[in-house]
Amino acid sequence: MASFHVTPPENFNFKNPEEFEKWITRFERFKIASGLNEKSEEQQVNTLVYCMGRQADDIFHSFNLTNAQQRVYKTVTDKFKNYFVVRRNVIFERSKFNMRKQEEGESVDTFITALHTLAEHCNFGDLK
Repeated sequence: MASFHVTPPENFNFKNPEEFEKWITRFERFKIASGLNEKSEEQQVNTLVYCMGRQADDIFHSFNLTNAQQRVYKTVTDKFKNYFVVRRNVIFERSKFNMRKQEEGESVDTFITALHTLAEHCNFGDLK
Protein backbone atom coordinates (compact mmCIF):
# COMPACT_ATOMS: atom_id res chain seq x y z
CA MET A 1 0.00 0.00 0.00
CA ALA A 2 1.47 3.33 -1.05
CA SER A 3 1.72 6.06 1.53
CA PHE A 4 1.90 9.73 0.69
CA HIS A 5 1.67 13.06 2.44
CA VAL A 6 -1.30 15.30 1.61
CA THR A 7 -0.67 18.99 2.10
CA PRO A 8 -3.53 21.17 3.30
CA PRO A 9 -4.98 23.79 0.98
CA GLU A 10 -3.37 27.21 0.97
CA ASN A 11 -4.75 29.70 3.47
CA PHE A 12 -8.05 31.26 2.51
CA ASN A 13 -7.72 34.68 0.87
CA PHE A 14 -10.01 36.85 3.00
CA LYS A 15 -9.84 39.60 0.37
CA ASN A 16 -11.88 37.36 -1.96
CA PRO A 17 -14.80 36.09 0.14
CA GLU A 18 -16.62 34.97 -3.02
CA GLU A 19 -13.98 32.21 -3.32
CA PHE A 20 -15.03 30.56 -0.05
CA GLU A 21 -17.17 27.88 -1.67
CA LYS A 22 -14.26 26.76 -3.83
CA TRP A 23 -11.88 26.86 -0.87
CA ILE A 24 -14.14 24.81 1.40
CA THR A 25 -14.62 22.24 -1.38
CA ARG A 26 -10.84 21.92 -1.59
CA PHE A 27 -10.65 21.58 2.20
CA GLU A 28 -13.30 18.83 2.11
CA ARG A 29 -11.15 16.94 -0.42
CA PHE A 30 -8.12 17.41 1.83
CA LYS A 31 -10.14 16.15 4.80
CA ILE A 32 -10.89 12.87 3.02
CA ALA A 33 -7.48 12.42 1.38
CA SER A 34 -5.60 13.04 4.64
CA GLY A 35 -7.87 10.90 6.81
CA LEU A 36 -8.92 13.92 8.86
CA ASN A 37 -12.55 12.88 8.36
CA GLU A 38 -11.79 9.88 10.62
CA LYS A 39 -10.71 12.16 13.47
CA SER A 40 -12.94 13.85 16.04
CA GLU A 41 -15.14 16.73 14.92
CA GLU A 42 -13.29 18.99 17.33
CA GLN A 43 -10.02 18.19 15.57
CA GLN A 44 -11.68 18.77 12.18
CA VAL A 45 -12.94 22.19 13.32
CA ASN A 46 -9.53 23.19 14.67
CA THR A 47 -7.81 22.07 11.47
CA LEU A 48 -10.33 24.02 9.39
CA VAL A 49 -9.80 27.24 11.34
CA TYR A 50 -6.02 26.74 11.33
CA CYS A 51 -5.90 26.09 7.58
CA MET A 52 -8.02 29.14 6.82
CA GLY A 53 -5.48 31.44 8.44
CA ARG A 54 -5.16 34.02 11.22
CA GLN A 55 -8.29 36.02 10.45
CA ALA A 56 -10.42 32.90 10.77
CA ASP A 57 -9.94 32.89 14.56
CA ASP A 58 -11.49 36.34 14.92
CA ILE A 59 -14.39 35.44 12.65
CA PHE A 60 -14.88 32.11 14.45
CA HIS A 61 -15.11 33.87 17.83
CA SER A 62 -17.59 36.40 16.42
CA PHE A 63 -20.08 33.55 15.85
CA ASN A 64 -20.66 33.37 19.63
CA LEU A 65 -21.14 29.62 19.54
CA THR A 66 -21.51 27.58 22.70
CA ASN A 67 -18.64 25.25 23.63
CA ALA A 68 -20.67 22.32 22.32
CA GLN A 69 -21.46 24.08 19.02
CA GLN A 70 -17.78 24.95 18.53
CA ARG A 71 -17.02 21.23 18.36
CA VAL A 72 -19.57 20.41 15.62
CA TYR A 73 -17.94 20.58 12.19
CA LYS A 74 -21.16 21.16 10.22
CA THR A 75 -22.30 23.92 12.55
CA VAL A 76 -18.98 25.74 12.15
CA THR A 77 -18.80 25.32 8.36
CA ASP A 78 -22.41 26.50 8.02
CA LYS A 79 -21.53 29.62 10.03
CA PHE A 80 -18.52 30.33 7.81
CA LYS A 81 -20.62 29.80 4.67
CA ASN A 82 -23.26 32.22 5.95
CA TYR A 83 -20.52 34.71 6.76
CA PHE A 84 -18.76 34.58 3.38
CA VAL A 85 -21.36 33.53 0.83
CA VAL A 86 -23.67 36.36 -0.11
CA ARG A 87 -27.10 35.85 -1.59
CA ARG A 88 -26.82 36.13 -5.32
CA ASN A 89 -29.05 38.20 -7.55
CA VAL A 90 -30.42 35.62 -10.02
CA ILE A 91 -31.26 38.26 -12.64
CA PHE A 92 -27.69 39.57 -12.53
CA GLU A 93 -26.24 36.04 -12.67
CA ARG A 94 -28.40 35.18 -15.70
CA SER A 95 -27.35 38.41 -17.36
CA LYS A 96 -23.67 37.49 -16.90
CA PHE A 97 -24.43 34.04 -18.35
CA ASN A 98 -26.28 35.46 -21.37
CA MET A 99 -23.61 38.06 -22.10
CA ARG A 100 -20.71 35.55 -22.02
CA LYS A 101 -19.19 35.12 -25.46
CA GLN A 102 -16.37 32.90 -26.56
CA GLU A 103 -13.16 34.92 -26.54
CA GLU A 104 -10.80 34.96 -29.49
CA GLY A 105 -8.40 32.05 -29.11
CA GLU A 106 -10.45 30.49 -26.29
CA SER A 107 -10.96 26.76 -26.71
CA VAL A 108 -14.46 25.35 -26.88
CA ASP A 109 -13.80 23.28 -23.75
CA THR A 110 -12.73 26.36 -21.78
CA PHE A 111 -15.78 28.29 -23.01
CA ILE A 112 -18.18 25.49 -22.07
CA THR A 113 -16.57 25.15 -18.64
CA ALA A 114 -17.02 28.90 -18.11
CA LEU A 115 -20.69 28.62 -19.08
CA HIS A 116 -21.22 25.75 -16.64
CA THR A 117 -19.55 27.78 -13.90
CA LEU A 118 -21.74 30.81 -14.63
CA ALA A 119 -24.89 28.64 -14.77
CA GLU A 120 -24.35 27.42 -11.19
CA HIS A 121 -26.00 30.52 -9.73
CA CYS A 122 -28.69 31.09 -12.36
CA ASN A 123 -31.36 28.77 -10.88
CA PHE A 124 -31.97 27.17 -14.28
CA GLY A 125 -33.17 23.97 -12.60
CA ASP A 126 -33.55 21.09 -15.07
CA LEU A 127 -32.49 23.35 -17.93
CA LYS A 128 -28.93 23.44 -16.60
